[in-house]
Amino acid sequence: MSDIVCTCVYEAYIDEPMSVLTTIVDFVFSVCIGVVGIILNYKLMRRLQEEKKSKPIGRKGNVIEPIIQQFCQFQIFYWPYFLLYFWIHLNGIIPSSLMNGWWCNVILQITIVFGRIYISSISFFVALVRYIYIVHRERANKWDYERVGKVFKIGSVVIPTFLGAIRLFAHPNSAYQNGEKFENCIAFYLGTNTTINMTIPNAYPYAWTLEYIPEKVLVGIDIAHRAIQLIVVLNIAEAFLYFAIYRQIKR
Repeated sequence: MSDIVCTCVYEAYIDEPMSVLTTIVDFVFSVCIGVVGIILNYKLMRRLQEEKKSKPIGRKGNVIEPIIQQFCQFQIFYWPYFLLYFWIHLNGIIPSSLMNGWWCNVILQITIVFGRIYISSISFFVALVRYIYIVHRERANKWDYERVGKVFKIGSVVIPTFLGAIRLFAHPNSAYQNGEKFENCIAFYLGTNTTINMTIPNAYPYAWTLEYIPEKVLVGIDIAHRAIQLIVVLNIAEAFLYFAIYRQIKR
């Protein structure tokens, strides 16, 4: 069965434009925001490259630099895509009938959600690098800067991707499955004339995961993932690391 839930979530959040003019204005503003973001990230990348080239003799390097370089490169591609997608979605440029199955999940969940998780995690990796090289300075200075930079660069992608995969397969996305428009869409695809006592099917890939893992286990995994996400979003981990840095400096 195709993922009608993802299709109906897409349809439910379409905000029909008031006129062609408002659609054009939305597009122009989205393009302007995207261009400004590209310019700012490109300038930051150039500045980091110049600082790396002008590194004084004897200085080992900057472990944070490769993380931020990669982060800027990602943002240059992600935010224009993000803005373009939501302009297309909210204005109903692509019919909901074409947004079905894995194609819908690739656009709505994998690319958008994974990107947001990666972006929200970068500040943690920056704080972690600073914590290691300030609080544990003597030990950290014995390590190879280039190798440590590569490890953190890879880790800043692999760990958020892992967390995103957990969310993708263990989270039912029930928060978006509400409203009259959504329920009417589900009823249409199920071939029913009423939404009363209607059972909404599970969205994919969560529905696929349920075939192999008990629901109670998935609930536990989802709760653990939400807790980790809350710690990241509220910058609790960064606060702990920077507090430890502050205490080290004050000694």
